[in-house]
Amino acid sequence: MRGLAQQRGAQGRCRGLFAGLAAGAVVVTSGCAAEGMAGEVDDATSTSPETSSSVHPVTTVVVTDDPAYSAAGSSADGTWPALLAANLADEGGPLELTSAAAQAAGFAPDDPSEPSFTDLVVERVDHSTQLVVFFETAFGSADARAVGDGAAAAFKSVEEAAPDAVMVVVGPYRASADAPEPTDGVRGALRDAAHGAEAPATYVDPVAERWPVAAGQQQIADLLTEPLAPLAKSLAESGAFD
Repeated sequence: MRGLAQQRGAQGRCRGLFAGLAAGAVVVTSGCAAEGMAGEVDDATSTSPETSSSVHPVTTVVVTDDPAYSAAGSSADGTWPALLAANLADEGGPLELTSAAAQAAGFAPDDPSEPSFTDLVVERVDHSTQLVVFFETAFGSADARAVGDGAAAAFKSVEEAAPDAVMVVVGPYRASADAPEPTDGVRGALRDAAHGAEAPATYVDPVAERWPVAAGQQQIADLLTEPLAPLAKSLAESGAFD
């Protein structure tokens, strides 16, 4: 077991790694992955690629209502998170995925009996989590204020459960051909909540980046690879495990 001085040294090396990492995305920076975040993740809900001894899979929780990911269960086969993990592994930033997915969930779900993203964070995020990805595909009838309040609550829950975790927040877009164009109010509320979070957050704006309507699973993975690759690689090579 390492001494306290070694632990502090590893933590010190981590700080400030995330400034300017994501070209084309809005980045809010501070802090790093927590010391000792290589904790085990339940095999029933995670997948982990093979890596070299100098690169550690980034312990990642994906919070989403994506029906494909919800249905895939522990394997995540064929879904954008698994495809993204494969892309990022090629870039030197492999992910160890844990699913926090429920099809009717959201920052402010229409049905109060369904889980909010805050509920999913409380259920799945813990001190070992390094990265939390939020991706809501269907915002329902919730107004901008409800979305903003729900997002702020979810981000605060991340801060409480994993104080040194970083977040990636994917903004609203037309996830299906029959979905309405996301309103500026909802987009702004989610963006402002990400900017206002204490945890470091990367906000990806699919509308501004002209994501295609009803993007497929591989398309989503490819679209997220560019903004996430530098972040995942920095976390994987941060030295927090050395």
